[in-house]
Formats: sequence, structure tokens, C-alpha cells
Amino acid sequence: AKTGVILNCKKEADSIIDILAETVKSFNASPSANTPKHSMYYVVGFGNSGNFTAGGNSHINDIIELSGGVNIASDNKGWSFSNEALLSADPNYIIVRQEDAEAFCNMHPYNQLTAVQAGHVIPIESNIMDLQIPRNTDAIAIIRNFVENNPIQ
Repeated sequence: AKTGVILNCKKEADSIIDILAETVKSFNASPSANTPKHSMYYVVGFGNSGNFTAGGNSHINDIIELSGGVNIASDNKGWSFSNEALLSADPNYIIVRQEDAEAFCNMHPYNQLTAVQAGHVIPIESNIMDLQIPRNTDAIAIIRNFVENNPIQ
């Protein structure tokens, strides 16, 4: 709303905010909102430089929760996440930037994760996850759709 005031287009900004609020409300009202929550992990970085993900105090955590998931790093402070914690949590679904998906799935130890072996890796366009933008609702829809079409056996 502040941006709308600054740019002298408050009415348009308020309209976008209302549309986004309705979209989020529809996610919470959908039948899948009442299904069991699945554990999820978002890959920000991985490999020799370490594992990096979003903790509970991030918009990415909100995206995961609105997608019907539970972020395995929700209690994490900062962005660093150990291999041990990742392997121990062994999340049901992995969300990864589409440009990193193949490398992540083929690299040890990530290829040992149940989600990777079961094909429960969700490649996603990085800017709809990494940036706080209206298209975050697209990320929620993509993740929810993937989970609905690729259930845990």
C-alpha cells in the first residue's frame, strides 16, 4: 500500500492487495487445506559451499505453509542447514530452483533423500520463491498442485 501512495496509484495498489488476499483465502478454504501436512525443504544453496535454506521467519516459510507443508527448517536461525539435519529430517518433498534441480538430485548425499528417490522434487522458477512479489501465489499453487498429483505412498 505504501508503494501505491508513493507512486500516486493507491487505488490500483489496494486492488492488487485485495486480489492477493482473496487468493490466499481461497488456498486456506480449499479441500487440500484440511489434508495432513507434509514435510518440505526449500533448497537455496547446496554442495561444497554448504546447505542453505529459509527458516521460519521468512516469506519462503509462509509459502511452504500456505502450500500445505511444514518447513523442516522452521526452527532454523539463519540460512545455513547441516547435511545431518537434512538427512535426519528426510522431508517428504524438496522444492528447488528449476535450474538447480538436476544437479541437486544427482549429487551425493542429496540423492539419498527419500523425496529425491521417490520423484518428489518440485522444480520451481526461482524468482517466484526468492522474491517477495505477488507471484508468490503462483509458487503456492505450483507446490500444492505437485503435492496433490504426487501423493506420498
